Amino acid sequence: MHNDYGYEPWSALFGGMITASVFLFAYISHIYRRFSRKPENLSIKRVFYLAFFVVFIICAKGLWFISGKSFNGAHIRKEFTQLHPILRVAVSTLVNLDDSLIVTDAARQPGDYKKMRLSPKPKSLHYKQGNGFVHAIDLRTRDRSEIRNLLVTGYFKLMGFQTLRHNEAGDHLHISINCHEKPWAM
Repeated sequence: MHNDYGYEPWSALFGGMITASVFLFAYISHIYRRFSRKPENLSIKRVFYLAFFVVFIICAKGLWFISGKSFNGAHIRKEFTQLHPILRVAVSTLVNLDDSLIVTDAARQPGDYKKMRLSPKPKSLHYKQGNGFVHAIDLRTRDRSEIRNLLVTGYFKLMGFQTLRHNEAGDHLHISINCHEKPWAM
């Protein structure tokens, strides 16, 4: 919804939640009918509410809570709330599976590139974009196995994010979500 149709961040997230709820509803219904001795007792409304509730809890947790040990400092934790909601949910979901994941950077200012002795990047998605959110995040790859780094890269690519591994400011994986104002930026 965000990439293909240009929905605003919260609309795209809510649409994704509805879609995920429909799929979860279908799975629950299928499993219940297959293994229940009384499949006719299935309350469709109740199962859909259950599916939506599960998806809502997972997304809400991902939006507003992530373990402090997953950040490379307290200032990065504050930056996490500025991150695009879809990217925030994707990162926090992965942290649930890989608790050794470290977020090294999210929001930046043009002066931050000078501090890192890099040339300023005017189209950086680490800057706050027109919709009010940062569209990029960096994850530590140093001291992690290459297989684990490849799996993390694959996870984000499968979810539709752009990924780039580079060493400009330390070895890290740069992940970004499409920005409609800057369609070719990363």
